[in-house]
Amino acid sequence: MRFAKRILATKAFDRVVLIIILFNAFLLGIETYNIGNEKWIDYIQVGILVIFAIELLIRWQEAPNMNTFFASGWNTLDMIIMVACILTAGGSYIHTSLGGNTHLENTDIISTLHILRTFRLLRLIEAFPELKLITSVLLRSVRSVSYIGVLFLIFAYLYAVVGVALFKLPPKHFPPGQPDPYGNILEALFTLFRAMTGDNWTDLRYNLLSVNASRTMDVVVTIYHASWMVVSAFLLLNLLVGAVLNNFDELKNRDMKRKRPRAKTA
Repeated sequence: MRFAKRILATKAFDRVVLIIILFNAFLLGIETYNIGNEKWIDYIQVGILVIFAIELLIRWQEAPNMNTFFASGWNTLDMIIMVACILTAGGSYIHTSLGGNTHLENTDIISTLHILRTFRLLRLIEAFPELKLITSVLLRSVRSVSYIGVLFLIFAYLYAVVGVALFKLPPKHFPPGQPDPYGNILEALFTLFRAMTGDNWTDLRYNLLSVNASRTMDVVVTIYHASWMVVSAFLLLNLLVGAVLNNFDELKNRDMKRKRPRAKTA
């Protein structure tokens, strides 16, 4: 246990693990290209897997007991990634030993095993303390963000119902294959989400103005879309950002208090 603590306390060990993680990420990108024989990449991936297993074993030895080890969410995540990588390597070995059977190659199991290898990139989060802090903030913000999401859905549904009631147009106004932005409640919800992202939301207004001859309706169209942008893009999104920043400040202050040396008592 002492030997494991000494290894984990060295900066050289952290740097070596970081370099291996970055190199592994580079190999995952190389595999997306069709470069012919990729056996050498598979061999390197197996070597990296062994190194990750040794690192995980060292951290296992450093922990006083199993409960303490799995009390850390990062250790649990690393264990899941390691199991996924072992399953990937095992699936690739079975596929090779069977002579690359075409039917087996097309099964969802082999495809899923290969996809699971990409989760090694999550190790980068653990390698950088800043990324760990940001991830902790996002996880802690889930509750407050969920309430903001419910509030957003309430406003989006109200606007969608009003949009369908006011702006639903006959099919003749749209070319074949192009849906009415306010043809039904689901299409209206997607239209509002599209407007919130800023994707040509003004075109929605201009298209409705071109088919309405009433000046009163033109004012309604303008107020509807402008008010939705104010509510969604400015108010609700700012609430979301504020909730995340508030949790970020709380966690950062808590970490600073932990790292601050305690005053010696007489």
